[in-house]
Amino acid sequence: MPDLRLVDRLIEESGRRTGALIALLESFQKHFHHLPPYALERAAEVLGVSLSHIYGVATFYNAFSLKPRGQHVVKVCLGTACHVASGRLVLEEIERALGISAGETTPDGRFTIEVVHCLGACAVAPVVVTDQDLHSRMNGPKTRTVINSLVAGQGQRLERQDLLAQRRAVEAVRVAAARDLDHWQARIEDRRGGERRT
Repeated sequence: MPDLRLVDRLIEESGRRTGALIALLESFQKHFHHLPPYALERAAEVLGVSLSHIYGVATFYNAFSLKPRGQHVVKVCLGTACHVASGRLVLEEIERALGISAGETTPDGRFTIEVVHCLGACAVAPVVVTDQDLHSRMNGPKTRTVINSLVAGQGQRLERQDLLAQRRAVEAVRVAAARDLDHWQARIEDRRGGERRT
């Protein structure tokens, strides 16, 4: 049964402004774990925008889901770096542990597994995000620990050494880029100097 009172309250809290549409959709997502059609229809009606506009915004951002998501969303990266670093095996381990496949939600509504194609942490691949917590350099045992901890209701934060490793990797890329820049600037200067002499 649609909870229109809650929908109306959330719309009121958004200030009934079309400029607050994304914040309103975030609020719907938080309360319902997806964007129910009745909530989107009511928002279109109250805000005076087309339903197709609201669906356009809702489907553009991957933070929103039109299907119910679990209370805990487990995102497994299968972008190039994570795929090469055995991300598929990590996904299979999570699917086994939760008893569902990617794109599904457990019958009790607690967990959803989603595949994403880059989380921006390629230096510490393969990576998994549980709710908002990033877990890096995943392998079989570490995956089981993270999922068991989530199932037990404890969650798990990104480990300090993983943060340090990620910072070191980023710094190494910066240093290499600076060296390359110095090298190419020197070559350009050499060429310019040679052109002036002739």
